[in-house]
Amino acid sequence: MNKKRLIFIPIFGIIIITYIIVFIPNFKLANVIDDREIREQLNYGNYKIVFSESKEYIFGEIYKKSISGWKMTHSSSPAVNDRHHTIKEHIFRISNISSISIDEQSYLYGYVNPNKVESIRFQTEDLDYRLKIKDYFWYLPVKENDLAFNNYQLSVILDNGEEVYYPFDEIE
Repeated sequence: MNKKRLIFIPIFGIIIITYIIVFIPNFKLANVIDDREIREQLNYGNYKIVFSESKEYIFGEIYKKSISGWKMTHSSSPAVNDRHHTIKEHIFRISNISSISIDEQSYLYGYVNPNKVESIRFQTEDLDYRLKIKDYFWYLPVKENDLAFNNYQLSVILDNGEEVYYPFDEIE
């Protein structure tokens, strides 16, 4: 009996130490996201929708916490972050937009030039939503079935009052 106990204690100790080394860092969401800055976190049931950014991109990802810490369950194609663009100052273009969905909830998100755009407008049969721009990062909650929108449903309103519709060719 003592021999079994002597063998069990070190094995159990190794399992606990391995768990601490491997999984404890995953208990903080910022550690899982790595070298990106978290811009926004939204709770959705047992999930977190996280918008983060690197120098080049803005990411939308969905995480779930388990016994082993936070784990990404879904991600979308990132939006181009033109905040550090050195050749010319982009106002708004298709590559600055992306979307992420969980269940029937979706979010459009991305980069916009806050010096040139007053608001982003999204319209459906039931909704006419205007998001006032305060920063280069933005997100807009929409229903998942509204992601297949027509050109006239998504627009930006420039500081001079001009409204430019998707695909934003005039201001790209």
